[in-house]
Amino acid sequence: MEFYQLEYFRKLCEIKKFSKTAEYFHVTQPTISIAIRKLEEEFGGDLTEHGNRNFSITPMGRELLKYANLIHDDVERMHEHLLPYSERAHKVIRIGMPISLYGSVVSSITNDFMPIHPEIPLHISQSSPDFMEEAICSGHLDICIGFDVFSDSIHKETLGQREFFAYVAPEHPLHGQPEVTPDMLNGQTFLVSEEPIGIGQCLHDYFNQHHIAGNYYCLGNLLPEDAYNRAMNLEGIAFLDSTFINVNGVPLEPPLFLDTVLSWKKGRELTQDQKLLVKFILDL
Repeated sequence: MEFYQLEYFRKLCEIKKFSKTAEYFHVTQPTISIAIRKLEEEFGGDLTEHGNRNFSITPMGRELLKYANLIHDDVERMHEHLLPYSERAHKVIRIGMPISLYGSVVSSITNDFMPIHPEIPLHISQSSPDFMEEAICSGHLDICIGFDVFSDSIHKETLGQREFFAYVAPEHPLHGQPEVTPDMLNGQTFLVSEEPIGIGQCLHDYFNQHHIAGNYYCLGNLLPEDAYNRAMNLEGIAFLDSTFINVNGVPLEPPLFLDTVLSWKKGRELTQDQKLLVKFILDL
């Protein structure tokens, strides 16, 4: 048994969907399934109801969840109590951001911030927008950089704007068009979750505002790279930040812009190290 398997199981019990649990940890869905199966093999019984359309936990699963929560809390306390004995008196700053913003921001932090402040430990992870707010509020992330889809419980500092394009395969009828209008989108298949969460909420608002009726992708929220790859397989249209990839994107008309923000939990006092990092990012 590995600690990460228990963490996957804890989050699965909370989210109740394998696909979204995989997205939370930025792994594939089979990775979550294999981890759960290994736990079941070790303990000799089912932890979840197999074949049940609605997710549910077995009695053995509920018992394991109690211990998994205790172990998680013990590990958190261990880190907290050992920190004063560390040779580095600086607490790790945990940063989350979506994959579409990851490259440019991480490059700046790695090349410009870390050489100046090697004493400040950073842990940077890719996170989907709909889970970042939960992670900030629960204390699993200290700072997030992402599109402004957060509630008022999150403090936000605006960084700028990103334009969203419609991405289609070269064989798609909309490929090569100078722009994509609402009339051209009507009746198309959208690689967007039917459930309006995260950036999906902004896309739903855009479609509703401009009276665009299409068929939504129905299997949960997609990572940007997955949405793009499905679009290239002619499964539908992906709507992504125009800087995510510079080919096969067609501008929307009217355009869709989303603010990018630097965020942390409202009312939370930042440490001195966090303030240094926040100032660096705001000055980019």
